[in-house]
Amino acid sequence: SENHNPSIAFWSIVISRVLPFVPTPLINVAAALGGVPFLNFLFASALGKIPTAVLYTGLGLALFNARDVDTILLIIVATFLLLLSLKLLARKFFPMPEVNASQNIPYQDHSRSEPADARKTIQQQPTQNFQNPMQ
Repeated sequence: SENHNPSIAFWSIVISRVLPFVPTPLINVAAALGGVPFLNFLFASALGKIPTAVLYTGLGLALFNARDVDTILLIIVATFLLLLSLKLLARKFFPMPEVNASQNIPYQDHSRSEPADARKTIQQQPTQNFQNPMQ
């Protein structure tokens, strides 16, 4: 039996919820597969969402209270630049894995009634070798 530290799971979820570039479904699936108890998950998620909720509320209030177009545009542009810089930082520190186009990809054709174990494999070809079967 493995030893799991509930404190590590709790704070991992809190930090993941605060970071804007971590996808929510990834956090949900990781917590479920990791066996995090529901109450730990619930409270960690709620605590992790507080900073984002405060930020959105403050931004909405600033836009609502702004009386001139210049201030509103400044707030929108500043928010856009902040989000863009966070996205660029995320790409720099968490690069996406490269996909090898020559790999075989298993494919299940659900449009026909075939046995459940019948599988087809599609060989991906580079775009320059693509031949249109309709010609």
